Amino acid sequence: MRPARALPYELDAQGAVQSLDASFWILFRNAGDAAAVFQVRSGNVAIGPRTYTVEAHKSVTDSWSAAVLGGSEYDLSVHGPNGFFRAFKGGTDRQRAKLEVRVVYDRDSTDITLHISNRSSQMLKASVFNAYTSKSTKLVLGLGDTDSKTSPLSHTGGWYDLTITVDGDSQFVYRLAGHLEDGEDSISDPIMGGLV
Repeated sequence: MRPARALPYELDAQGAVQSLDASFWILFRNAGDAAAVFQVRSGNVAIGPRTYTVEAHKSVTDSWSAAVLGGSEYDLSVHGPNGFFRAFKGGTDRQRAKLEVRVVYDRDSTDITLHISNRSSQMLKASVFNAYTSKSTKLVLGLGDTDSKTSPLSHTGGWYDLTITVDGDSQFVYRLAGHLEDGEDSISDPIMGGLV
């Protein structure tokens, strides 16, 4: 593990299934002070990677149709600077789990909050696993419900790695990892340094 300089990034990528046409969309947000490049890769080798450059304080949206995805399954991962990572895996069928996850960073308290909304046609039992603490939090979400899960990041130097799964849909996995930039120097990733 090494000291790490502050970086001018504040990134997010939010993905969800569109109920009207079963497409999958991703909103790339850059609230930082420098442009950032995101790359999306698919678990389906027939789908080539896509690259997006997002200016500071801007956002970009793109979508993948059911035809492009090759059916009712999606497996997309978003890669960005300094360990930024999002993974979206699941299905677009009506009976499959559909969650919308919005990330809010609190630079003052060095916390990350996930606002998780149930867009499925039934109640869902979800779990949020924190790779740094090896603990899971359970959430029960009725139709249209939203619940929040806050994780403090001060003990990890701002690094996070959170995985959301859903009972009864073994293919559904959303993973969110990266580093919360608060304008201060920090440390390199403690998991990569073998300290967690």
